[in-house]
Amino acid sequence: MYPFVSITEDQVVSLAFYGLDYDQNNSQDGYVAGKDWYLYAGALKAPMEGDEWDFRIVDPTPLHTVTAYEESSGDTHALHDFFETVMSPDGSWMGIAYQENVGLHPFEENEEQRYIKFIRGDMASSHSVVNNSEDNSVEMPYFAIEELILASRNLYE
Repeated sequence: MYPFVSITEDQVVSLAFYGLDYDQNNSQDGYVAGKDWYLYAGALKAPMEGDEWDFRIVDPTPLHTVTAYEESSGDTHALHDFFETVMSPDGSWMGIAYQENVGLHPFEENEEQRYIKFIRGDMASSHSVVNNSEDNSVEMPYFAIEELILASRNLYE
């Protein structure tokens, strides 16, 4: 939901979005209370027709958990549309600004408190999850976008 695309001059295309795995926790019950939304992202260098995106969860903290009200009403707009990605001019890193819902809102019925989060990750060409922050750190969440680059091609082949 709410995808955001960024493109660099070096033909790196990134796509980030809010996502929900209907089959999470080995269930097959669809959009039900208790299921978590996450921030997903993927990137391709010089994408071509037929390439497959390998989207990954880039922040392990759920952005939102489906409520009973949302399940009964089919409301999928809890995360609204605040979302943006940016790539560095040299394509070495990517940043994402997005929304996280935490706890019930004190005066808006069936709404959560909304917070804006920012994460940044460095680009590379291999897959691996890296977290440079210590558990007790108050730093922004860090993700290694190296897990996002799926295809790299020599444009002069």
